[in-house]
Amino acid sequence: MGNERMIHRTLHHLMIAGLLVTLTPLVAKAEIRIVTMTDPQIVNVSRKVGVGGRLLETNENFVEDTIWVEAWGLQLDVPETSQDAEFRTAHFHNASSPDWHTIQHGHGVNFVGDFQGFFVEMEDGSPFSLRSLDYRLLNTGGLALTSDIRLSTFVDPLLPYEDQSTPFPVVSDPAFQTLNITGFDNVTRVYISSVLGPIQDRMLWDNIVLEVGCDLADPLACDDMNVCTTDVCNGGLGCSNTPISCDDGDACTVDACDPILGCSNTPVNCNDNNACTADSCDSLTGCVNAPLDPAVDCDDANACTVDTCDAILGCTNTAIDPAVTCDDANACTTDACDAALGCTNIAIDPAVDCDDANACTTDACDAILGCTNTTIDPAVDCDNGDACTVGACDTLTGCFQTAISCDDANACTTDSCDPVTGCLNVAVDPAVACDDADLCTDDTCDPVNGCTNTAFDAAVTCDDANACTADTCDALIGCVNTAVIPCNPNGDMTAPDALAFGPNGDLYVASVGTHEVLQYDGLTGLFVTAFVPSGGGGLVTPGGLVFGAGGDLYVSSTGTDEVIRYDGTTGAFVSAFVSAGSGGLVAPSGLTFGANGDLYVTSSGTNEIMQYDGTTGAFVIAFVTPTP
Repeated sequence: MGNERMIHRTLHHLMIAGLLVTLTPLVAKAEIRIVTMTDPQIVNVSRKVGVGGRLLETNENFVEDTIWVEAWGLQLDVPETSQDAEFRTAHFHNASSPDWHTIQHGHGVNFVGDFQGFFVEMEDGSPFSLRSLDYRLLNTGGLALTSDIRLSTFVDPLLPYEDQSTPFPVVSDPAFQTLNITGFDNVTRVYISSVLGPIQDRMLWDNIVLEVGCDLADPLACDDMNVCTTDVCNGGLGCSNTPISCDDGDACTVDACDPILGCSNTPVNCNDNNACTADSCDSLTGCVNAPLDPAVDCDDANACTVDTCDAILGCTNTAIDPAVTCDDANACTTDACDAALGCTNIAIDPAVDCDDANACTTDACDAILGCTNTTIDPAVDCDNGDACTVGACDTLTGCFQTAISCDDANACTTDSCDPVTGCLNVAVDPAVACDDADLCTDDTCDPVNGCTNTAFDAAVTCDDANACTADTCDALIGCVNTAVIPCNPNGDMTAPDALAFGPNGDLYVASVGTHEVLQYDGLTGLFVTAFVPSGGGGLVTPGGLVFGAGGDLYVSSTGTDEVIRYDGTTGAFVSAFVSAGSGGLVAPSGLTFGANGDLYVTSSGTNEIMQYDGTTGAFVIAFVTPTP
């Protein structure tokens, strides 16, 4: 192993010597430093490369040929004391180790994104250029697997190392290989690592070649062959090539520098390619492009042209459009232009220039609108004072009159016309004009169809509010109310409960046993009708009833836990005013409207008085609650 290393180092140094012969004077005079990594002497001072335990410090470091070399590891975010902290052991080996450990090596990667390796920097912190390194693949289970060697000048432990390092492809060969490196010039630190396969894989390193500084004794050490730079050698810090200044202090020259010929000061071209400027140059301020005055320099003594200057064509004299330029904003003038006088505006004659040959228009001219031909109003301008005629106009002959029609399309009026007052439409009396001598019809007049004689419903029209009579009609006699035997005068009232007088004076009774509301004559007590038939609107066991301010009837339906609203005139179902169980309502009974217009209902099942909005029936509050 020792002989192989010596031969390899000799060949490597010969290659470097050949390389130095072909490089520029700067490289030829630079100093070469090499890390051989043979028997490294470990020191106990770390460069503090990381924080937080992710870019690990190991104290495995040494100095060779004034170059600091330190091992480093990058791991997943796990405690350093954990058995999974794979890279807590990143380190070097020396010659006393077994044969395959005599060169520093990198341990394989256990987890994707984990790396280890070492970094190099000059002991005094000065810049250097990394030129090459030797590597050899080794593993204990056969041919090693690898993808590349990775280099970087900075490592952020919070970001993936692959994303912040430069890959260099390698050769999968068990013999040492030389990797020539570009792109790492004038740097102060380089991290070196590799992407390996299984845990037993190793990457062995040797002969890391660094190029440092320049030769102060050689005046050409930093010559960049460019006469436009000042070349200085800064010893260990390397060369600097500072651009020179070719400024001659004249704003009328273009100052430049050619790497071979040196400075040049070429007169500037102040031509702005604008025919409307006078071009010159001032040595202090540079080019001056003074604009011409078109009103003076381009004047053609013609009041009917616009004198301007075009940047390409020069002076232009464009004839004006009198309709636009001479427009006096008066549509009743003719606008023109005279070469000597300029714009002229002559008034038109409306009777001639605005005549539209229409006897039914008034011809005039408006300063803004121009000619106007206003159509006359025949009803006013052609009126002859007769209310039974209407004025009209013929475009050729002018005004004339036509008789009006007084037909109002109403079959129930008599139509005529008075010359002074106009149309008369007198309504007929249906009782006289439409009488068909039948006492059992309603005689009316329809504006479209004329007289109508409609047989009425005797049960309604002839109703005497007596449930014990049969109500009919005779064409000659009229209504007939015949006694009926047998008769049910109380309407089958069963278990009557709540009752209330309606707006019409009749008495309304809740018949609990028949689930209906019965109506009785308010004066005689005679049965009138089942105002709300059994179960009407879902009524089950009516418990209370009240008429609202609008005349509608409100009934508590004890069996369905709701309050139902009915039309106060017909008894027709309107709505479930308080929906079933609203606000916790159970077995509602008595109900009344308060002074505020809200509805109050007894909830027998909960021993409460409930308050509801008197307009919408929405639950407001449990107005009276039981004692706790």
